[in-house]
Amino acid sequence: MAADARTLAEVVRASLDAQSTETLEGIEELTTLWAERGISPSSLEQRSAETLDASYRDLRTSTLHAGPGVGAEPTAVVGERLELGEELGRGGMGVVRLARQPSLRRQVAVKTLLGPATETSLAGLLKEAWVGGALEHPGVVPVHTLAPDEFGVGVVMKRVEGEVWRDRVKTMRSEDAAHDRLETELRVFLQVCQAVAYAHKQGVLHLDLKPENVMLGRFGEVVVLDWGLAAGLPHGPAWLPRAADIARVAGTPEYMAPELAKGAGPRIDARTDVYLLGAILHELVTGDPPHRSPHILGRLYLAFRSEPQDYPGVPDELVAILHRAMHREPEARYADVPALRDAVASYLTHRAARSLATKCAEHVATLRGHIDARAEGSEVRRAFASARFSHRAATDAWPEHPDLPALHDALFVAMTEWALKAGRAELADGYLEELDPATHPRLAERVEALRREARSRAQHERALEAMARDHDLSVGSRFRRAIGVALGLVFIAVNLTMGAAARAGTALGYPEMIWTGAAVLATCGPLALIVRRTVLRNRVNDVVIGVCGVTFLLVQGHWWIAHEVGIAFQSALALTPMYYLLGFGSFAVLVDWRFLGGPLFQVAALLGATAWPAWAYEIIGVGGGLSAISVGLAVRPDASPPVHPDAPRPPTTAEVA
Repeated sequence: MAADARTLAEVVRASLDAQSTETLEGIEELTTLWAERGISPSSLEQRSAETLDASYRDLRTSTLHAGPGVGAEPTAVVGERLELGEELGRGGMGVVRLARQPSLRRQVAVKTLLGPATETSLAGLLKEAWVGGALEHPGVVPVHTLAPDEFGVGVVMKRVEGEVWRDRVKTMRSEDAAHDRLETELRVFLQVCQAVAYAHKQGVLHLDLKPENVMLGRFGEVVVLDWGLAAGLPHGPAWLPRAADIARVAGTPEYMAPELAKGAGPRIDARTDVYLLGAILHELVTGDPPHRSPHILGRLYLAFRSEPQDYPGVPDELVAILHRAMHREPEARYADVPALRDAVASYLTHRAARSLATKCAEHVATLRGHIDARAEGSEVRRAFASARFSHRAATDAWPEHPDLPALHDALFVAMTEWALKAGRAELADGYLEELDPATHPRLAERVEALRREARSRAQHERALEAMARDHDLSVGSRFRRAIGVALGLVFIAVNLTMGAAARAGTALGYPEMIWTGAAVLATCGPLALIVRRTVLRNRVNDVVIGVCGVTFLLVQGHWWIAHEVGIAFQSALALTPMYYLLGFGSFAVLVDWRFLGGPLFQVAALLGATAWPAWAYEIIGVGGGLSAISVGLAVRPDASPPVHPDAPRPPTTAEVA
């Protein structure tokens, strides 16, 4: 045993370029295990170009076939003769040819032995046929039937047109776009996992999974081939040898699991295929199988050791999947193939999310650049929309992505600062709601300061608007125009009538004037209450109506005072334009210079009534009426109010968008 260990160590050291036997841990352990199972390193060296099978030396065809011994009656298989065509491929034991099945007028693939059948070779071929027939899954090549062949029996299978996965995987090594290709090949890997998981459900282990044993059809089919090393789980078919009985080195050394390298049957179960799938995943990521050495013994030693490897530049999540799937101890691997498949599927989802997060970071950087350069608002909003779309898509794909919270904060901090620079408090407040104020206290303070400033500005603007409305002569101008003209005409008519009556000999004096005022008050008072909502619509109208009321009361008071003092009625009458002058003058001074016509007519009336007392009624009536009419006509009806220079402008179309 010590000699075997030294020989094995020398070969392995030479193939691995190791410096001493001390660096080759486990050599003696491996040699001891092989010796216990009757495995000779020299016999393995002779088969360096082959897939190592578990050997059928201890198997009998009676355990593989329900019925007469296959070896005794190889011609017992009855079927139609096939028309063999070109060779599609060959392995260590058999060859696959294209054939035509006349009865169904279709092309099929037929696997036959390379030479005359032996008990072992025929048993292996039949086992592969029965496994393929038992696994009815899209990922396993359907076995149609068994047909007679010159060397005993041929396995008739569906012909799968396409390429061997190995050929496509090799191209990834030389392509610059290998990283982009990885996602495509990982999706093929997921379909391989589905087929293997189904086989495990039926109690069948593959034990020789590798890209070479996967066919990719032209129409998206992914088919797992070569079930020649298949072994059964405890619940598997009764005719299938149990994995626990394997006592030989089995599988392809470049991908082999430690328990296969040791021939440790009791340790072989579904987690062994998990390891082999992990080895395929390793090749997809690195471009090479995991156990590389120019010598088969070196590859077997590496499989036995299965030390965790480094994967520079590979995402941590995928590295963790690789390390767990190819762990030396089966108990530390994924419990079954579906668990491995789910882990890789999650990685693919996370990979897409990482790509979206990267795009989001790029958009946030662009957004920052636009804000710093004070770009147009449309460019800022476009960058914001792109960043937010990428962030939402990444969140949907992988809510727990570790970079998403920071990207979210960076995005809304940038937009909050943009809104602050633009002086738009409500917009800044909306963006700040997406952030935690406790995390960004300074930003929250700035938004609150802008909010206070905006409230103050709004109050100021409302005050200016109220002031502008209070001084807007167009408000109520239609009604004021009608009232002014009507009152002016009535005033003229009444005074002309009174003047005519006085010259006709009718005695007019203080009592008549007082009763006339009382009649006017009784008529206009209720009317004013009725139309007050229409008239008293702003400060200008309040002043006009107020001055009119005060002027009316002054005139009525004038009559009482003049009567009590004993002033001659005609002299008191000539003085009344003075009160109207005061009222209409107040309009021009307190309201608007356009009311200047009113006091000018009253100046003329005052001078005229003093100069020609006999015509005082007519002069006062015409002057007062023209003054009232001028006030009514002074402003265009319902003209648009002037715009205050500090009043807020309406938003533009771009800002609304």
